[in-house]
Amino acid sequence: MSSFEVEKKKETVLIRFTDKLASAAVEELRGTLKKMLSENISSITMDFKSIDLIDSMGIGLLVSTHNTLSSRDSELIITNLSPDLLELFTVMRLNEFFTIKGE
Repeated sequence: MSSFEVEKKKETVLIRFTDKLASAAVEELRGTLKKMLSENISSITMDFKSIDLIDSMGIGLLVSTHNTLSSRDSELIITNLSPDLLELFTVMRLNEFFTIKGE
């Protein structure tokens, strides 16, 4: 079973996570993102509502995806971070790097 769901509407993609973003999920997500990034995508929104854990591989994938999208004038948006993950992103200064939104 996949640890995320993908919903594509024209040039935008919404990814809803159903489990932690750790090594096993990262590999599966990397393949999905690679396929999406070969298409004309204007933005990818990742909904972290069900996520309470992200490891270094997950953060690396977010950074890589952000960089690829930015080079194409597209955007990675992260939504619904838990307070703990928002604190982690703030300590790592990732809140200055990513577009982070609430609900």
